[in-house]
Amino acid sequence: RGLGGASASEPWLRDAAAQIAWGFRSLFNLFEAIAVVRGNAKKVPYWRLALEYSAAGCLQAVVDEHAHLVRDLEGLTDKDPEVKADQIALAMQEALSLRASTSQADQFDVDEGGSANVEARRLRNNFALRFGNQRTEDGSDGVRTDRVRGAFNSPYRPFVLATTSFGQEGLDFHAYSHAVVHWNLPSNPVDLEQREGRVHRFKGHAVRKNVADCYGKQAVDASDGDAWDRLFELAAENICEDGGGLKPYWVFPGN
Repeated sequence: RGLGGASASEPWLRDAAAQIAWGFRSLFNLFEAIAVVRGNAKKVPYWRLALEYSAAGCLQAVVDEHAHLVRDLEGLTDKDPEVKADQIALAMQEALSLRASTSQADQFDVDEGGSANVEARRLRNNFALRFGNQRTEDGSDGVRTDRVRGAFNSPYRPFVLATTSFGQEGLDFHAYSHAVVHWNLPSNPVDLEQREGRVHRFKGHAVRKNVADCYGKQAVDASDGDAWDRLFELAAENICEDGGGLKPYWVFPGN
């Protein structure tokens, strides 16, 4: 739907779909995912449970939205459909197959004599990560900063990203995040705006939620193509002229 009506029989489109499906295979094979999807249904084949879980959670809509955002974030709008499909599939597959990383914490134990013993403990990081190069569980430096950012800018894990004001400068984290939790307040309003500006940007998460709340049903009913293109077309047609060029892509009122 997001490729301008390309035929499903095209080999390059099937290859792209298979690459994305392989990424979902990696995601559904995580033991955290298995515990959630299987639950108490021990006797039902896992592949069937995975399909039922995906249908119940509207996975098709999740993939459609993610593909639309990858197209915009990677500057693929004017590319040929084959190039677009290849780049979107690569970005989605990398986000889906992000490997768990580890961090190390020192545990201090003080005995009765006042002697301190320090023991290093490794912690598995899966749903929350720091922004930076990550050390994987096998000890290799295999998870780079760009992979972490790509995964955070997806609907999949990690769902929390910790960074410093300096570390996130000039980067976008708005695709699936609309909230910043400050460890400490900056010393001036400009720095505060810079922090908040990482998530309040073009077609940000909060903007899309408000646009979809207003025009979601109309967009789905009226278009067989990219529903998100149609959503923003409807929003642009119905905004007041006082938007100053920011509505509906940067700012859109709602809950």
